[in-house]
Amino acid sequence: MAELDLPRYLRVRAKRADADYDHISAQVYDESAGMIEKLEAENKRLQAIVDKPVRQHPLDEAVDAFATKMKDKLENKRHQGWSGWDHGWFITDKRCCNRKLASHVKRVLAGDWKQAVDVANFALFIDHFYSTREAAEAARKDTP
Repeated sequence: MAELDLPRYLRVRAKRADADYDHISAQVYDESAGMIEKLEAENKRLQAIVDKPVRQHPLDEAVDAFATKMKDKLENKRHQGWSGWDHGWFITDKRCCNRKLASHVKRVLAGDWKQAVDVANFALFIDHFYSTREAAEAARKDTP
């Protein structure tokens, strides 16, 4: 490409402009690289905060741990062939239910802390039976 026949002062200005452009481009590139590094560092810092496990309240942790024990106990009993707690037999036969619950509570009070899981499971059965029964009765009352 033929160079334009420009006056010398314009050619000098054009060269300076090219040099200034190159210098400014290099500065922008260096600054943007620094900004990218800062953004990556900030991203790592924020990711560490996000990845940090959130600690629950100690009572919530205790409830979760106890619920796991309750589930394990129920699963063990299912494997042993126990069933019926979903039918409310322990509520309909109140003497049997009271006897079993009282027996487990006495054992807890005597220091057999493992029985606390059984007491809690009895409370679960009672709550489940009555809450589902009340819901069923309420549904029957609402039906015309």
